[in-house]
Amino acid sequence: LTYGWGIEKNWRYTEQLERALKEEYNVEVINIGVNGDQSEDILNKIQRFLPELNPDLIVYAFCANDFLPSGMGQYSRKLGLPISEKSKNYLNKKLRSFQVLDGGLKKFLIKSGFGVDFYDDILQNVSQYQSRFKSDMVKINKVTTDNGLPPVIGLITDVGAFYGSRGHRVGLIAKKLMEEAGIDVIEPDLFYKDYNGKYFSISKFEGHPD
Repeated sequence: LTYGWGIEKNWRYTEQLERALKEEYNVEVINIGVNGDQSEDILNKIQRFLPELNPDLIVYAFCANDFLPSGMGQYSRKLGLPISEKSKNYLNKKLRSFQVLDGGLKKFLIKSGFGVDFYDDILQNVSQYQSRFKSDMVKINKVTTDNGLPPVIGLITDVGAFYGSRGHRVGLIAKKLMEEAGIDVIEPDLFYKDYNGKYFSISKFEGHPD
């Protein structure tokens, strides 16, 4: 979400933030987002780039799969069309229509109570997802403040603003754990209440926000 998958660089939220801040300040916002990075990867990026970039402030934008271990993608537990994972991966790369069909079936089965996905596992703290995430947040904030910077600013992001949804509930858990780690978190309900019911995906084929 920070890297800005699927949108022009000019419309990434980091560029929009820079334009807004430049109305009052002489500021540069640097985007070091990487596709698929999770909390452990983000900690490593901050440790690597903080001495080199020497920033005045770090803003960390959370998204739900940051709870997952490094290298683990979003998942649904063996749901979708009944074909092999190898065939499914091939068709996902070749056919947009297959992505829509398979993804729609997964959502239907989860909503009907026939399966779970990574949202459910995060909420239930499967494999200590929440504990690992908090540990990374403590380390991220510590390396930041140990270098003389103010606490990290936390931003909860989501592709859709659905108040009370699983995404909202996961965001509130992240907010609590980040605040316990000393991070200053922007109130996520400002987003979920102001835009309640709005979906920001680029298209039905691309789930990242516009």
